Amino acid sequence: MKKITILFRGILIGFASIAIPGLSASTVAIILCLYYQMIDAISSIFKNFKESFTFLFFLILGYIIGDIIGANIISFIYEKYPLAIILMILGFVIGSLPKMVKDLLPYFKKASNWLLILLVSIGILSFTFLVTKGEEVELSVNMPLSDYIMLMIVGLITAGTLVIPGMDFAIVLLALGYYNAFIKLLSVWEVSHILDNLIILGVYLISYCIGVFLLSKLIKSLFKKYEIKMKFASLAFVAVSPIVIIKQCILENDYFISHSFQISQCIIGIILFLIAMGTIMLIYHLTDPNDTRIKAMKKRHMFRFFYTIISRLPITLYYLFKMKRIIKKNLLTFDERYELCMKIVRKINKAGNIHVKTFGQEYLSKEATLYIVNHQGRYDGVCVLTALMNYPCTIIADKSRIIHHYYIEMFQMLNGEFIDKSDMRAQVKIMLNVAERIKNGRSFIAFIEGKYGDNGNHLQEFYTGVLHPAYHSKCKITPIVLYDSYKVYSVSSLKRIEPEAHILKPITYDEYKDMPKNELSSLLKQRMQEKLDQISERKLQESSQLCNNEK
Repeated sequence: MKKITILFRGILIGFASIAIPGLSASTVAIILCLYYQMIDAISSIFKNFKESFTFLFFLILGYIIGDIIGANIISFIYEKYPLAIILMILGFVIGSLPKMVKDLLPYFKKASNWLLILLVSIGILSFTFLVTKGEEVELSVNMPLSDYIMLMIVGLITAGTLVIPGMDFAIVLLALGYYNAFIKLLSVWEVSHILDNLIILGVYLISYCIGVFLLSKLIKSLFKKYEIKMKFASLAFVAVSPIVIIKQCILENDYFISHSFQISQCIIGIILFLIAMGTIMLIYHLTDPNDTRIKAMKKRHMFRFFYTIISRLPITLYYLFKMKRIIKKNLLTFDERYELCMKIVRKINKAGNIHVKTFGQEYLSKEATLYIVNHQGRYDGVCVLTALMNYPCTIIADKSRIIHHYYIEMFQMLNGEFIDKSDMRAQVKIMLNVAERIKNGRSFIAFIEGKYGDNGNHLQEFYTGVLHPAYHSKCKITPIVLYDSYKVYSVSSLKRIEPEAHILKPITYDEYKDMPKNELSSLLKQRMQEKLDQISERKLQESSQLCNNEK
């Protein structure tokens, strides 16, 4: 893995661990496909020192940078909107509770688990109210030796948040009463304080690293043996932390009392609370590795899709309501609607880091055409439209497949034709209507396989029904082969992805007019399969060449 990639992922882990209470560093590492590599690097550092040290150095460097960025953002906003930030943090914390409770629901019958929650809660509250005393926690270079020892203990405890799934750095700091102190430490970098801050941070990091190395040796066996007990301990941390937050940040904070109680802050705070709670619940819902239902697994595979929507939420909502308004009031010409849809397609590709490679554009023209396409996954429609960006067309689609917003609106914007597979008579009417529209100059996209499954880059059975409009309208048929389109929404990653769209030589009406539909279908399948084989061979050669270059 490239060093810059490790550094960037470390920044994401560090930022999330301090800025988003409830989302643990280990959970983020799992989402970023880095967790097990991290555990192996820590546990095998003496066996494979150079490789493990390089990996951990850039990961920890990124983690520290992410922590500093997160702390500065939280500190800056807290000065202006303390109530809003506190409510947002509470939203993240409370939003993580339902998932934890749901996972442990079958084990609540055991009295020992309730006892563990009680003991951990008492321990945390005792530490907060009797030892640290909330706001009295101050990290300074002149603090007594006992405070340095306490800081090292905190370092050992928080080390578990990096390697124990579900144990959250921010929540542990909140529960121990050190969250505000760390935010201040990481957000103050004036020249006069840099050396002092580095000394304090160095003491903490030494104990933190020791804790990480010690825990990594135990994690594989310990977590398997006492997994449920450790999860109940984590639940106790999360359940108690709102009490600590309210005590430290509201009841015993003079700055908060004097700057918070404004109507605008209350409104913003409530909105942020709901957004934070909803976001953390959604993240857990989409990344739950224990949910093996097909539906749940598909949702996790749609990580890129949901990221695209959430990361561009204002723009997403703007275009959604804009399309609804255009459809309802029947505004714009088809070409204007098509241009708007292509603008949305470009934004989808940019936000999702999707780069479609199009081949065979010399076979495209403005002439009315029936484009026959193989079907691989949810991204196929966007992939084809990207390839046909400058050639206005619409889509024939199975009614049961177009069920989600944005799909529905874009389909209606393009005046697509729904096919109801349960109604044969309606299908015939639709095909005749498609033929008439092709005669009038409108091009159509048709997925000849009808549906997609776990077929990847393999062709499925072809259905001849979509070929009817071609015979009636006497238009040319242009096959389009999609390759790796299924990967866009089948891999939980935001890495650059390059699906391919290969436009093949058109088949004119004179070439197929005397062929039965089955024969034409076989011809199309043969040509498309040949192209898939060529692409697979090229990919194999490229992969072999890359391996040879690395050697």
